[in-house]
Amino acid sequence: MNPEAVRSALDTARVTLAGRYDTLEACIGVARLRDGLRDVPSEIMDVIIAVESELDGLPFGVDRINWEANTLKEKDAEADRYRVVISPTVLNALRSLVEVLEATEATGAE
Repeated sequence: MNPEAVRSALDTARVTLAGRYDTLEACIGVARLRDGLRDVPSEIMDVIIAVESELDGLPFGVDRINWEANTLKEKDAEADRYRVVISPTVLNALRSLVEVLEATEATGAE
């Protein structure tokens, strides 16, 4: 595994589990690191990648400035509904991800 990807994924998962980062944004961030997290069990990454793939067409990050106000409001409401439904599953996946990555760091495995 890529040590930088491991550190970044751990940071993202930890702040999300602490309630300081959005669960949907966390999926976007961790999914982008997937190439560097190849040894993470598929049952963990599959959840994160599946959620990330459902977010196409929803405004996140700096892209939000390009959205028309009414459309942004509608899309934010859509994201909020999805977040309520999927957050417990995402949080479980992130807990598992932290366990796996902490074990990887502890053993020095790459």
